[in-house]
Amino acid sequence: MDLRQRRRVETTQLIHEAAVRLARDKGVDAVTIEAICEVAGISQRTFFNYFPFKEAVFVFPPPPLPDAAVARFSVGKGDLPGDLIDLLVAQATEMGRDRWIGPLMREIAEAHPRLMPLQMAEFQKFEAQLQRLIAERLDAAPDDARAMALSGAMIGACRVTFDRWGNDADADIPARVRESLEALVRTIRG
Repeated sequence: MDLRQRRRVETTQLIHEAAVRLARDKGVDAVTIEAICEVAGISQRTFFNYFPFKEAVFVFPPPPLPDAAVARFSVGKGDLPGDLIDLLVAQATEMGRDRWIGPLMREIAEAHPRLMPLQMAEFQKFEAQLQRLIAERLDAAPDDARAMALSGAMIGACRVTFDRWGNDADADIPARVRESLEALVRTIRG
């Protein structure tokens, strides 16, 4: 990322964190744009440069795939499903640091259904990224059916993990992601 992209990511994260801290303390409906801006140390104009309306600040994209894990996956020559599991577990390790996000996302989605299309769009971007990585590994076109099917299956298995254990604050999320993905691979391999 260049400096501008990095600053955009950092400012987005700063605004998200301010909004989430306020939501955890007061509840989503009690959070105002003014309060978010005050906690984040930004102007309302800056807020609206990043988010079209207040509730959009509570749409959480999946955490990025760790660069080192992407590099290992991209040059891998071994078992593709096994390498995908390692890649997604590396991401889950990053995600595991913020265990409170899952329950907060559910609360927000239930209270504000208009956010669901925005949240789904974020997950579709992530799935497209994973699909491109798989296609590159297969030396295939980005819309290769194998890459599409494999990325969709892996994302679905990860979603099952969060549906089953998302509210368990003590869950070892990376271990649970590995368990779900390995179960999927075992099932496919028969």
